[in-house]
Amino acid sequence: KKAKLSAGVQADKKVIEIEQRRRLKRNKCRLFLKDLPLESSIADVKALSKDIIHVFKPLEKSRFCFLIFANEKICEKNYEKLKNITMNGTKLTVDFMGEKGKNFKPTATSEISSLINPTELYVGDVCSKEEVLQAFPSAGSIKMHDMYAFVKFPTAEAAREAFNCADNVKLSRPIYVFYTRPKEVRN
Repeated sequence: KKAKLSAGVQADKKVIEIEQRRRLKRNKCRLFLKDLPLESSIADVKALSKDIIHVFKPLEKSRFCFLIFANEKICEKNYEKLKNITMNGTKLTVDFMGEKGKNFKPTATSEISSLINPTELYVGDVCSKEEVLQAFPSAGSIKMHDMYAFVKFPTAEAAREAFNCADNVKLSRPIYVFYTRPKEVRN
């Protein structure tokens, strides 16, 4: 059976450019860490540096994670500090995210879907619904996950206003806002 996309609308070029700029900025504040010992916890990883704002480990037993820092300069300093580190006798592999990464493969803007959900935003690097509401008081429903949320707005205009002002939101750390993309729907 063929897969088709659920309803979405075409994003204008400016939205795609803003999202690309935000992705680049976000990646400059993150390190990728792999070869973690199986028994390592988030607390073990966070203990590697006082500068780590958050550790995102997809699953408890994941042997990799992402380290989030306040800005690019602190991230670079920690790369130098962590690049030769071991944990429980295991040498860890540390790399930058995005274009500074050793295995970076550029994604053409044409490969990023320009179809968007006009009333739903992905908000990254938030800890709670309260933070989302502080940043976007006009938010409707909020589905929280570990350090990100899917936020529905009552109208496309309200979502666009939130998207446009996201760079000016001041929380204890930077947040990253993108439109969500339609999901594939099976017939």
